[in-house]
Amino acid sequence: MYKSLVPILTFFLLCLHLNSRAQHRVSGQVFDISTLKPVELCNVYIVGTTLGASTDSSGFFTFNLPDSGEYELVYSHVGYLPQLVSFKANADSVTLDPMPLDPAATTVEDVVITGKKDRKWQRQYDRFLKYIMGTHFREAQVEILNPYAVEFKNGGKGMLTEAQPFTLNMKNSYTGYEIHFLVQRLFLSKSNQFMVGYPGFSPLTSDSEEQTMTWEKNREKAYQGSLRHIFKSILTNQLEHDGFEAQLTEKNPARFQGAASKILPIEVDNTINLNRENLFKYIKVSNTDNPNIKNIAFKELLKITFTKENDTYGRPQQTLIDAIEGEFLVYTNGIPVNPTTLKLYGYLASEGLYEMLPFDY
Repeated sequence: MYKSLVPILTFFLLCLHLNSRAQHRVSGQVFDISTLKPVELCNVYIVGTTLGASTDSSGFFTFNLPDSGEYELVYSHVGYLPQLVSFKANADSVTLDPMPLDPAATTVEDVVITGKKDRKWQRQYDRFLKYIMGTHFREAQVEILNPYAVEFKNGGKGMLTEAQPFTLNMKNSYTGYEIHFLVQRLFLSKSNQFMVGYPGFSPLTSDSEEQTMTWEKNREKAYQGSLRHIFKSILTNQLEHDGFEAQLTEKNPARFQGAASKILPIEVDNTINLNRENLFKYIKVSNTDNPNIKNIAFKELLKITFTKENDTYGRPQQTLIDAIEGEFLVYTNGIPVNPTTLKLYGYLASEGLYEMLPFDY
């Protein structure tokens, strides 16, 4: 295990078992656990997708799913602690149990009125924002809609964790989505940084055909060269076709310490150049019990150079991928099932929520 972990933004999705193309109607109700009154305008969304709805004045919601399968659902409201539940959709309609929400310790309205947030919180928030957004995002194109929903707990010696789970709402004018990101676990220290969260997406309304086309282009840019793109190209043996150069190299932990920007260009020893003919000799791809999940295995470091885009230094983007346990699971669209089984060094280690796309993109 390396002493230093490079930041990885993580989120977990239940695999969709595509058994049917029929619509499945999902409905439910949300109420305040302390007053038993319905909760209006609660955001309810399927993790990783654009599917979901908001509750009405009676706390009811309804929306349709395109396929049967297993799903994760987030309930999120600015005045309440968010909730995450799993359910199966195997029938034409699914009625979920009523969901009780606990009022949050503080609300945005409380903060605005009392002016509670201070300089210490601002320093913590700036640190948190830098971590989750990465180093490539354009600040003018991303608006945090509810910054005061974020509460931190200082663990001492520079450690920062979440005081309680919270949902961060972001308007991303670059990709054309409002992103709802439930942060269930956050840990920031000098040597270890990780976050476990569950995103949902609401498409922004375009005011012109030109705007729609720009968003489509930006979404494609966000996908190109991404970790998801890399693993999808491995599964289909299309690395070279998709603009990737790939090598396997021996692990040498001491050479890859520190910030990602300080370890480029990446020089490695004893490399094996991967191509279409030998890819599956050195990287093992196997099936699992779930037809929508594959197992990828390699024991060395995987060096990936994306030749179609340059980094901030004008060089092709380079990333090192370490499979901590020698293997990991990915969905057939390339998204890691559990990103905490991976460590990244280089370009992709400094990416963040800014370029996150829906699971069904």
